[in-house]
This record gives sequence, structure tokens and C-alpha cells, in this order.
Amino acid sequence: MVVEGEFRTEVLVIGGGIAGAVAALAARRRGAEVVLVRRALGATALSSGALDVAPDPLATPRRPRGQELSLEACVHHLAASRPDHPYAILYDELGRFPEALAFAEDAIDGVRFASPTEANRCLPTPVGTLKFSGGALHSIIDGDLARVESQIGVVGFRDHLEYDAELWARLLTDACAAAGLVRSFVPVACDFLSRRDDVLLQPFEIAARIDDDPAGFVASVRRALSPNVKRLLLPPVLSRGDPEVVLRQLEDALYVPASESLATRQSVLGQRLQRYLDEALEREGVAVVRGEIRARDDRDLDTLEYRPARPLPPPARLFLPNGQEPEKNEPGTPVRARAVVLATGKYLAGGLAKNGCLYEPTLRLPVAVSGPGCASTFRLTAHEVVEEQAFFRAGVRVDGGLRPLDEGGAIVDERLLACGDVLAGHDPARDGSAMGVAVFSGYIAGRRAAVVAAQGTSFAGEGG
Repeated sequence: MVVEGEFRTEVLVIGGGIAGAVAALAARRRGAEVVLVRRALGATALSSGALDVAPDPLATPRRPRGQELSLEACVHHLAASRPDHPYAILYDELGRFPEALAFAEDAIDGVRFASPTEANRCLPTPVGTLKFSGGALHSIIDGDLARVESQIGVVGFRDHLEYDAELWARLLTDACAAAGLVRSFVPVACDFLSRRDDVLLQPFEIAARIDDDPAGFVASVRRALSPNVKRLLLPPVLSRGDPEVVLRQLEDALYVPASESLATRQSVLGQRLQRYLDEALEREGVAVVRGEIRARDDRDLDTLEYRPARPLPPPARLFLPNGQEPEKNEPGTPVRARAVVLATGKYLAGGLAKNGCLYEPTLRLPVAVSGPGCASTFRLTAHEVVEEQAFFRAGVRVDGGLRPLDEGGAIVDERLLACGDVLAGHDPARDGSAMGVAVFSGYIAGRRAAVVAAQGTSFAGEGG
């Protein structure tokens, strides 16, 4: 969508990660006209392919499987033990959690969750560790090591520095033994990357090579495969797009099921998830605009303005002697919306910023850090990783309806909702609930935004 002059919409979603996408899709499914504005890709595009919902409360390094509680039980435990967590804030809505997960699976191709009555899935990583997660991309989740066959072929690339099949197989065998799982991993070192400089290829370059020659990759795996292998585990580089073509060719040629592992650095799977979200938005008729939204006046939805995301070149006079010009705050394009959903993420995506103290840059909402107020970033992090990191739990406080609150606990604007990582009380890395919070809060916020928009008699800025 190209913005020319003032634009209007019923529901405006600010932020294009998984929380914003789910909010936009939920509002659109309720019949609202929706525009999603994003500046650039954020944390979703860097994710590993896991869709964390809530960790097992009894899981420890010595007992990583915990008590294997159901996802619903894990969510309720997290809500009960952390009164500031978004699950606790939305406690009255937790009965709709299965509905939110089912909606995400239905609306977004490639996204799969375990049943809410089942335990977290046990998924392998390329560094030989186990990750327990409530969901994952469809090419990953069927590789749950607690459920699959005991003889697993681990595919790597001969002489490649990162995907070493023998080392990976040995590490996974040890990790499964520590978790009480009897699994045998057989190295399958294929010769697909046979050129002299292929040893240094990065994940996206390997994925591009497989996209160009999937049949050659399948043939190389066939040559290296042992006859006793019952399932294949592949590195997370099968395709920059949908890996279904490669997986189907592997299964048809080798007669064994196959799945990918989770990703670590330079995640091809994060970009793939973002592509699934973009395709869902286009399919549902959500207009996506690249740019940023800012309020001219603090906390005022009636003064929202749009500006393109592309940086402007400096004026020529800046390069001349004594040619310094004062910075001009040129007005942006006015935006009129009956309901606004703030899904701008945390630090990586720019949803929170730091200038002496933490602040929310879109509407200048107050940021809560372990309490109802904005705080200096000094001493908000702890030296030990295992300690609480207040800096990463900072965010916008909301009520049970996901409406942002001011310093005194009053609702900022009935037309404004927030969801995802921008919410206070949620540390995406430590809590093990990042994607669950994004999907659940995005679903609730999107549906409520559609109701707010339907109840509005006119657009913001015109008495609505």
C-alpha cells in the first residue's frame, strides 16, 4: 500500500511482528478494515523457529523434561507465580488460550502448536541441545524427540565448520540421555557442499544453494545414508521459502520421515516465519505499509502521523561553509483510525527506547520497570545471567482489556490497545513465553480493536 495524503482505517496496527500480525488478522476476521504499519523487521524475523508458550515449572538442567505438564497447566502456573506477567493481567481470558492458538494455526500457514492438553515438545538444536517448546514451524514440530523413532540420522555437511554431523549426533545422544530419552543418532555427512570454499558458507547461502538444486541435495543425502536410519534430522537451512518441496523429495526418495532442527544464529527460520505472516496478511486483505507512526502530541491518538521508513538525504547546504541549518520537524501524513493496536516490540524492534530513562517513542506512553513508572536504566540489569533482569521486563502497563495505563493507573485512551513484547512484566528471553504472549495478547487485542472500531461513530480527530 502506498500512502498519498491522509489515510483512514478502522483499525490501525503499529508493528509487523507476530503479535501485530495476529492482531491484524484477528481484527480482519471480525470484519474490520485493517492497516498494518511497520518500520522494518524485528525480533520475529530473527527467531529460531520455536514458538514458546510457557515452560514446565519443574524443569531443571538435571531434569529438563520437568513433570511434563500440559501447556494449559504451564500457562496457568506462570500466571499464578508472576502477577505482573501478561498471562496474569489477562487471567480472566485464559480460557480462550486454546482458541487463540487454534486461530494462529488456521490463519498462518506453517505455524503449529501442540495441543493445549499436551506437554511441551522436545526439539533439537544445531548445537546439540534440547529445546522444550509449545510449538514450532511445521517443518520442525514433527521431530519431537520424545515421540519419534529411536534411530535418527543426523544430516550434516562434510567438512563444514558449523554443521558437523558426527559432533551433532554425539551431542544430541548425550542430551537425550540426560533427559531420560533413549535415542540413537547416526551421523549422515553428505557431500552436497563439495566446493573448496563451501566450508565457509553461511546459513542463508546454504539455503540458497539447496533452493537452486534440491535434487542434488537429496542425492547427496542418499549416498551418505545408513540403512538402519528410521528418521532424518536436517539442519535448519532447507529453504529460504517453504521447505515442503525438499522434505517431500527426501521422504519420497528415501522412504523415511524428515524434519528440520531449530535454528541459532542467522536464522533462516525466522525469515521464513516472517514470510508466512506476510502471506497471511495479504491473503486476508490487510494493507501493509512500510513506515513509522508517531503522535505529534504525547498520548494523543488524534495527532498520529505517518512518515516513510526510508531515511532522507541531508540538504546540500550542510556540506558548505557555515551552511548548518536548524533541524526542521516537518509534519507527517495525518492518520485517522477508530482503534489503534500498539505491537511495536521491545528494544530490538524499537518499541522501547532509552534516553536517560526508558520511554515508548510512538505515543510517549509511560514505561513501567518493576512498578508503575518510568525509571532510569542504571542498575536495571544484574551481573549474573540467572538473576532477574528488570531492564528486559520493562514495558507499557495495561489493564485486563489490554488498554495502556498512565502513571496513575488510569486508561490512556479507550481506543488504544497494546500487545506482544511491548507489554510490561514480560522478559521474552527468560520467561520462555515470548510467542505465546504475542499470539494470545495479539488475538485478544485484535478482536477488541474490531469491536471498538465498530462502536465508534466517527474517526479519531473528528469527535470519534
